[in-house]
Amino acid sequence: MTKSSAPPAAFEERCPICLGQGAQETLLLHDWAYTGEGPFAYRRCARCGALYAAEPVAPEALARYYPAHYAAYSAAGAGSRLGAIAREVGLFKRCRAVERLRKGGRLLDVGCGAGAFVQAMQARGWQAVGLERDAQAAQAARERGLDVRAGEAPTHPFAPRSFDVITLWDVLEHLERPREALQGIAQWLAPGGWLVLRTPDAGSLQARVFGRWWAGYDAPRHRAIYTRRALDALLREGGLLPRPLPGPTGSYALAALSLQNGALAHRWPRWCATAAAHPLGQALCLPPTALLDALAGGAELLWAARRP
Repeated sequence: MTKSSAPPAAFEERCPICLGQGAQETLLLHDWAYTGEGPFAYRRCARCGALYAAEPVAPEALARYYPAHYAAYSAAGAGSRLGAIAREVGLFKRCRAVERLRKGGRLLDVGCGAGAFVQAMQARGWQAVGLERDAQAAQAARERGLDVRAGEAPTHPFAPRSFDVITLWDVLEHLERPREALQGIAQWLAPGGWLVLRTPDAGSLQARVFGRWWAGYDAPRHRAIYTRRALDALLREGGLLPRPLPGPTGSYALAALSLQNGALAHRWPRWCATAAAHPLGQALCLPPTALLDALAGGAELLWAARRP
């Protein structure tokens, strides 16, 4: 893992999660997934343990890091047959996670991309709405008959107490101002409603094993990468009552993508990177990562938080 040797006292940025000052270390990361650019400096907060971008990419420059073929913007049926099966299994797990908390009602999926989860929940009888900041992805979802609004949290004009469940699947880490966003999102929840989210775990064993190649960092798209302590404090500050949810959290996919990153970083033959990213390569990562998940927890945080 590439780290700087500068002492913590040299860092004056505030952590966007806990507002703490002082960093334990600096990680120098690259955009292995799309542009190959880097390094991008990330600090590890001495207070909450989360990582955050020292100099986040300006909003007007972000588009180049979210190309048209960005994974979340692809329709559910796109790609290989194995990839489609893997996505369907993932959607089923997300639906099940929500329905363990509540059966039916009004649901908002923030950062819904092409709307696959919105469509899946509609099929299960929910009144499901999506919110997507990429206007083209939102338009493509509407053309498929889905209720997807173009906009961002928390500035979109939803009325307070509009939803029984709000989901953020791999979204929180992309938010520029997570504190303000979660406080606004919480206002959209009805009393007794649930926020359900998944985000990479910066404190996971997998993050330590893969180091700077770990796919959960995904620089520079991920503005912050959370720890359990940081996420718990952030949700409580937003007036919510958080708790972790049981179940697998996609560690095998992150492991396969991390292997792909390592292959690209070491300039191995292209077929090595392609094999690691293939759904079959991800499937081969399932047994060892399932064992690690059982022993040390998953590579992602799957949490729910209730509004009192």
